[in-house]
Parts: sequence; structure tokens; C-alpha cells
Amino acid sequence: MIQFSTRKRMAITVVIGLVMVFTFWVVDNGNKAQGMEQFEQVLHNGQPTVLDLGSGTCVPCKMMKPILDELGQEYENRVNVVVLEIGDYQYLARQYRIRVIPTQIFFDKDGNEYWRHEGFLPKEVIKTKLRELGID
Repeated sequence: MIQFSTRKRMAITVVIGLVMVFTFWVVDNGNKAQGMEQFEQVLHNGQPTVLDLGSGTCVPCKMMKPILDELGQEYENRVNVVVLEIGDYQYLARQYRIRVIPTQIFFDKDGNEYWRHEGFLPKEVIKTKLRELGID
């Protein structure tokens, strides 16, 4: 067995730690770029988009999930309904300056932000906003 001095052991530990941090940073930025690219494709596919950023541990977020699932089915092929876990999409939360969860952001067919809401949003209000965006 090779014996290293305390100084060499510390240096090796630091190098291994830096390699691990760099590896996680590269993987995270790769996932971030891929996620951002996928969201941009959805946002610019010619359909209005409803983005909901929330958390599976948040009560109002849990109440929104079945409503958004129903709307996703009801408006299939006419509206993009995107529900994202904020912990997995922190870069989107920063980009869109999310302060409270859940936050719903409505985008028009060109990907421009039309309207946003913080907190629980009833199904009828969502449908009204979609009608304002030209969706029956």
C-alpha cells in the first residue's frame, strides 16, 4: 500500500472534489441547455402555452395539477399545457422571475408572455384567458 503525506492526501482530496464539482456542473448545464431548448420548441410551435411552475410538496400546486391535466387533454393539439417542478427547472424560475409557487404564465402563439398569475388559479379563469388568446 502506498503511503502519502498529509499534505499529499489533502491535495488529492481537493483535486477529486474539484473534479466532482466540475462533472456535476457540466451535467447540470447540459440538462439545463437541453431543457431550455425543449421548452423553447414548445413555446414557438405556433400554439398558445400555459406554463405552470410549482412543486409536488405545495398544496395549491397539488390542487392545480388535476386541473392542468384536464385542460391538457381538453385542449390537446390547440394549447401547450406545461407543468414543471420548479426544483428541476430553477433556470426557468430565474428567467421568468418566479417569486411564488404555483405561478402560471400564459404565452401567445408567438411565444410572447401574455399574462401571469401567482397562486391557485381556477379552471374557469384559465379557460377565459385561453378564449382571450383566441382558443375556443
